[in-house]
Amino acid sequence: MRILHVSDCFLPRLGGIEVQVDELCRAQLAAGHDVTIATATPCPPPGTPPANGPGAGLAAGTGTEAGIEAGIEAGIEAGHGGVGARPPVDRLVAPMPWELPIGRSLRPVLADRKPDVVHVHAGAVSPFAWRAVHQARHAGVPIVLTVHSLWGTFSRVAYRGLFTGWTRDGLGLVVTAVSEAAAAPVREVVGGRLPVRVVANGIDTSRWHDLAHTPTAQFQHPTGTQGPQHPAGAPAAQFPTEAQGPQFLAGVQAAQVPGGAAAQVPGGAAAQVATGTPAGRLPPHVVAVGRLAPRKEPMNLLRLLREVGATTPIRATIVGDGPARPRMERYLRRHRMTGWVRLTGRLDRSTVRTVLAGADVFLAPAARESFGLAALEARLAGLPVVAQAGSGVADFVESGREGLLGRTFPEMSAALLRLTNDHRLRHRITAHNRATEPVGCTWPAVLEAFGDCYELASAKTPLAHL
Repeated sequence: MRILHVSDCFLPRLGGIEVQVDELCRAQLAAGHDVTIATATPCPPPGTPPANGPGAGLAAGTGTEAGIEAGIEAGIEAGHGGVGARPPVDRLVAPMPWELPIGRSLRPVLADRKPDVVHVHAGAVSPFAWRAVHQARHAGVPIVLTVHSLWGTFSRVAYRGLFTGWTRDGLGLVVTAVSEAAAAPVREVVGGRLPVRVVANGIDTSRWHDLAHTPTAQFQHPTGTQGPQHPAGAPAAQFPTEAQGPQFLAGVQAAQVPGGAAAQVPGGAAAQVATGTPAGRLPPHVVAVGRLAPRKEPMNLLRLLREVGATTPIRATIVGDGPARPRMERYLRRHRMTGWVRLTGRLDRSTVRTVLAGADVFLAPAARESFGLAALEARLAGLPVVAQAGSGVADFVESGREGLLGRTFPEMSAALLRLTNDHRLRHRITAHNRATEPVGCTWPAVLEAFGDCYELASAKTPLAHL
């Protein structure tokens, strides 16, 4: 089948939609399909530095499509394993202020590529994608539209008019969303006039089968302290930073904290932690991975850690970068949390895997998480996941089985506190997560689901009988 994927943003930008579209295209290419990508994202000029944070900016600039591989692979690893072949990319770039992905017309690509189906990928704001739907409909080409984001009130109002026009004849358009949470507002907009199916993001689960999990040792709370704080003036335990990826993998040199026993931080970072007793051990290790931007609720993440840390000793590693980082750093200093919470900055995927291997709990507090690929990776690594019950994470995390879910801040706090205190519950969930797979997220399942959508869209076109 000739498949044309359309996305406003694509590699070398490093974000969730960009990486998922790339991996889907490569999986379809490996399955024998003829795959092409059209995007409004340009190649970065030669010498462009890599993005300072996951989910934003560009990989290192190469200036050519052929040379783009090195810059991309420096920032991501393909979710379905290996580098493999990438399909051709038509970059329909229109000069716009701030490199807005408006893009040129898709009509010449439709005429040249003659796709059997156009698969459009849309986020919250996707002008190139919406124009592509309009142009493909006029060309009579079947369309599958995948919604990757959670539509808020403004998006629902704005897109209701678009879908009213597209659904008058009901021809050739099938809509999918990446989770039940993302599908709910889309179904509200289309009002039953179009099928809206849930097709999860895909991941190569085999890459996580051999991930070793190193459980942390038990930790005795220092007498007379509130939360797992280090003694005044003691240097903090070392955690990986963006400049320490290779050293982290090899093991960071220990930081000496007076008065305590030596302990090995899981993942290779050695640290001396004051415990108050010679037999003291490290507290549970909580990890979060994602862009430090308002949509991911990074301040709520810190508030959750602070509330739980005031009750029971924990350690935390937050992987990622973004505009909220300066505010988070001020919050950590103001509340004296810098001794047990670390912001690593952006880490490469292999180092993130190592961080997960040394964690005990994964925390994903964002309520507007349309899918939660980082949480899925943590679940595959065996970690119990604490997340919002109404987010996309709930599609692959059932409360009490793969983790614990909450709808409010107190419920999330209670869930995190329970998992950090109840090592038997943690071990039971870890054993379950390592022994089972989220079948709907595997590439064979995702490819089959999209194949069914392509057939359904093709059957609804005026030329379906030919």
